[in-house]
Amino acid sequence: MTTRALAENDDDSDYMLPLLHTNKKLKTSVNTSTDYSDSTRKNMYLDTVNRKNLDFDFEKICCVTLSPSNVYCCLTCGKYFQGRSVNSPCFAHSINDNHHIFISFSNLKVYCLPENYEIKTSLDDIKFQINPKYSEVDVNLLQSGKLGTGTDLDGTEYTQSVIGMNNIKGNDYTNVILQALIHIPKIRDFFLLKDHSEESNELLKRFSIIVKKMYSLKLFRNHVSPHEILQCIDVMSKKKFTIGTKGMPNDFLLWFVNTLNSDTKIFSSSLQGKLEISTSIKGKDEVIVKRQKFWELNLKLPPVSVLKKEKPLQTSLYTLLEPYTNSTDIIVSETQTTRYKITKFPEYLVLNFNRFMDFNLNIPLDLKERNKSIVEFPFNLEFNNGEVKYKLISNVVHYEMNNQSNWKIQMNLNRKWYEIDNLQITEKEKEFLFLNETCLQIWRRVK
Repeated sequence: MTTRALAENDDDSDYMLPLLHTNKKLKTSVNTSTDYSDSTRKNMYLDTVNRKNLDFDFEKICCVTLSPSNVYCCLTCGKYFQGRSVNSPCFAHSINDNHHIFISFSNLKVYCLPENYEIKTSLDDIKFQINPKYSEVDVNLLQSGKLGTGTDLDGTEYTQSVIGMNNIKGNDYTNVILQALIHIPKIRDFFLLKDHSEESNELLKRFSIIVKKMYSLKLFRNHVSPHEILQCIDVMSKKKFTIGTKGMPNDFLLWFVNTLNSDTKIFSSSLQGKLEISTSIKGKDEVIVKRQKFWELNLKLPPVSVLKKEKPLQTSLYTLLEPYTNSTDIIVSETQTTRYKITKFPEYLVLNFNRFMDFNLNIPLDLKERNKSIVEFPFNLEFNNGEVKYKLISNVVHYEMNNQSNWKIQMNLNRKWYEIDNLQITEKEKEFLFLNETCLQIWRRVK
């Protein structure tokens, strides 16, 4: 018989941490001299793998040390532990709880503990949950507009990417923006095909993973949790957007795309247009012309009525767009007028309807005072006498519940309109979408 030493692989550094004892006495007499045949090693303990306990949407940190370094997942109970050495939480868990199969988050290798050998048997379905990969063939199918159908572990069928996100605690305003960006075809294709696992920007890396999970046909559960990316957003935004605190979708959108655009220009190449602003001062012949890039067009809703019982006003999207399309002077003050002209139309046009601002008085509005005007909109939008055309792909709406602002998104997917309210998905008749409090829209340029 040969003696096999308990040691880490060269590519797997470890920290010598004290063992954390549980109520069960730790067994220290591990037999490392047993000579396992290849066939025995190949199948040992694989029947203990429990896919229903696995959830890789959480932040990859050890549940004992809270360290993100050298973390493994127990494929029996789904908990995360650090290291594989005899003094590691992972090793202690294998002894104390009699759980033996672990996968490394850093290289996706699978190991058996406490014997500490690598298992070569394919567990590709589990590895795909951690790091999904797509080919150009997969993306070409998505570009055709036809989405596939997947089945989760419970046997529930779902349509590819038509899945909900967990509302962990008040993060519905981030969910709708993540959903909207993930379903922009150009951004989708970029993140599905490119490997961002080595990116220094942690937010970019985590957004890439959630995009890939949203389009998976092999999900263990027919929804995705944004927990991991929200933890990163909390840190990178310096707690401007935190789990448990309500926020505004548009504020989050602008911060998100600006933050990620510093490392990849896919957002600016997709969403940014150019605007020319001409300002005239009364009594002066000079016209000040300013050219700037924009992420979105801000649209002013009709003024809020002082009569609270009065029915909400109704207006049309083309009326709200007039400042950008009619080349007429907009009165800013008694001495100043401004004229807007779109000089470059973006590939994807974002429209923002701010219901929580009184633009005449320039003061914010609370939930009860918000602008409830109904905006009637078409599903195809034209500019410059039909030279530029857009098609609506996403519509973020606001609704009040339990004296709080809540957000949901309506999207054109698989040739149907769906309303996604966190985990709840409902098919909608597009003719009635305008009856909601539209707050943000994304349009795809078709001409």
